[in-house]
Amino acid sequence: MGWLWNTPTPTSPSPPPSSQAPSPSAPQDPSNPQPLADNKPPDTDLRTFLESLQPPPSPSSSSPSASDLITAQTTHPTTLSCRAAFDTAFYCQSLGGQFANIYRYGSLRSCSQQWSDFWFCMRTNRGFVGDEEKEVRVLKRAVDREREKYGEGGSSEDVWEGRRRVVRGAFEGDWGFVEEMSRGRGGGGDGEERG
Repeated sequence: MGWLWNTPTPTSPSPPPSSQAPSPSAPQDPSNPQPLADNKPPDTDLRTFLESLQPPPSPSSSSPSASDLITAQTTHPTTLSCRAAFDTAFYCQSLGGQFANIYRYGSLRSCSQQWSDFWFCMRTNRGFVGDEEKEVRVLKRAVDREREKYGEGGSSEDVWEGRRRVVRGAFEGDWGFVEEMSRGRGGGGDGEERG
């Protein structure tokens, strides 16, 4: 039937097209299924599927590429979905959205920001501007919204420095070596007395 279970395929009443017809007196062994018509092993499809799920091999070059840089273009959206913006605005205006806001904050919510996002999307995505101009407008709006949300005052970057490059392969490596180093060089904390 397929690669998932090992049962023979039902035979049709007409004889098979091969030159050697099986004798009707020979008993069939249920543990040995008949070969498939295309002579492929049953689990070839499964292997092909599992190989397609494997991640592509990562490049082992240590030099950073342009895609490894963290910039406003990589952290902010450059496209908009008008449907998602409308769904957000409509939910905010609905009874359920307002009830959730009353429960959480004790007051009704003004949904003008969500409707503003929807109408911005409608003005931007309707083909009046080119693709590059559209990306620039969306990116500028996202940066302005972030500045409005967090303000010009203090932020966590006053204390911490923002990451400038993407970290790749952070958890790959020889963890046995790290464990040996922590045991052998005094950092273990495994209860050994040192004198």
